[in-house]
Amino acid sequence: MTSNARTFIDYLSGFDQDLQLKLVNSFMPDGNISSDEANQIKFLSGFSHQDQVQMIDNSSFANFDWDGDGMCNYFEQAVNHSPYDVYNGRYALLIDTATPADLPLEQSDADCMYNFLVVNEKVPSQNVIKLTGPFATITNFKSAVLNLSEKVSKNDFVYIALSGHGNFDDFGFNDGNGNCREQTQE
Repeated sequence: MTSNARTFIDYLSGFDQDLQLKLVNSFMPDGNISSDEANQIKFLSGFSHQDQVQMIDNSSFANFDWDGDGMCNYFEQAVNHSPYDVYNGRYALLIDTATPADLPLEQSDADCMYNFLVVNEKVPSQNVIKLTGPFATITNFKSAVLNLSEKVSKNDFVYIALSGHGNFDDFGFNDGNGNCREQTQE
């Protein structure tokens, strides 16, 4: 028996048959319990028994993302230690100092990261700033950080990725002419 199945069986034992049936029909229509479902059960277990019964009765137990921000309740509470019922915005600043001439047949690292974040992770495209090639300057980077700082709140996530050239203790931003020479130190 998998640990997910054990978690689910242990959880079921605390409820009457009607509620057990509702849980089984919701969480195990295919006979399996996924990691996401097991995590939702762990999340629900943190509430009082009376609250859990009410959640099962009104079917809110099956909503893995109560605040609608694209992150599951369990992740927000147990992993990120943030409120599960407060919307967490997601933002990204992607810097890639490579010029288009450097990658004639491929997408840049920033393009790949953008696609992953927007398509797979459902980060709203308007929340992603992408600076590539001659636009990946230290001046534009600072401006983008300032822009983000005016938008985000303490519950939001900001992902910053730097791709390009540099050393252990500095990063070579683009100089605006396609050269990666501008250093971070000013």
